[in-house]
Amino acid sequence: MYRPLVALTLLLASSSGLAAAEISGQIELKLDGKAENSGQVLFAFELVYAGVFRIQNVAQENVHPIVMIECPRLLFPFAREIIAAAVRNGGYPPLLIDPVDFVGLYRQKMGEVQPQPSMIDASQSKK
Repeated sequence: MYRPLVALTLLLASSSGLAAAEISGQIELKLDGKAENSGQVLFAFELVYAGVFRIQNVAQENVHPIVMIECPRLLFPFAREIIAAAVRNGGYPPLLIDPVDFVGLYRQKMGEVQPQPSMIDASQSKK
């Protein structure tokens, strides 16, 4: 029995129109992947799964986390099922993609964009 090497890429795109009282827009979840065995591609897939969301009565500072965490969290199970069914219907065992921690990904991305201020050692600040 062989164990193919599976590579998966997840991208998130937002095309939301930001207004003061109401935010609506399309969120796209893009999943690319392929399975290889001994350098030979067994199967490859690309899926763009989108949803249209309207966010109301949310403080402006909370909109970005909702768009980048909660919206993909709602879309992901459906995209995962589509990929599993397509791979299974292609004659391969279903590809069961592990759940994604969108909160962790968001925090990681925000850490790259806005590095945390460094802590100054209290002993160094005293003269």
